[in-house]
Amino acid sequence: MADARTAAAAAARRHARLRWVGAPLLGTGLIVLLTAGARSFGPGPVGPALLAIGGCLLALTSFGVNHDSALAYTREAGPAADPALRRELDAALDKDRPGTLGLRAAPAMGFVVPVLAVLVQTGVLLRSFGLLSLPGAGGPAAP
Repeated sequence: MADARTAAAAAARRHARLRWVGAPLLGTGLIVLLTAGARSFGPGPVGPALLAIGGCLLALTSFGVNHDSALAYTREAGPAADPALRRELDAALDKDRPGTLGLRAAPAMGFVVPVLAVLVQTGVLLRSFGLLSLPGAGGPAAP
């Protein structure tokens, strides 16, 4: 039982750190969105701007899934959890007890979603500058 609580406490700390990956991803996502948006004015395609919005939403999801996982693991860890995370869990329980008790950890998604956000944002940026041409996507014509 103590090993399970210790493992949950370690997972809670890991996801608490990982959730902050979403903040710089949101910043870069907004830069990519502004770049793609500026390049889509006029005769350019609006697809990259729409994908850039998806990249921003993935960044927010990255924060959210890791935040929820950190709180769920903190609840599982009980007294073995980090005191700062316990205070955060207590505040969340005071604010929305049923919702907080319903949280489930999603460790795989906590790692996959940030990677997807980086891939989408990189693809949009490359596409916006014409460095990535997709067949049938209305990209620059081949000479």
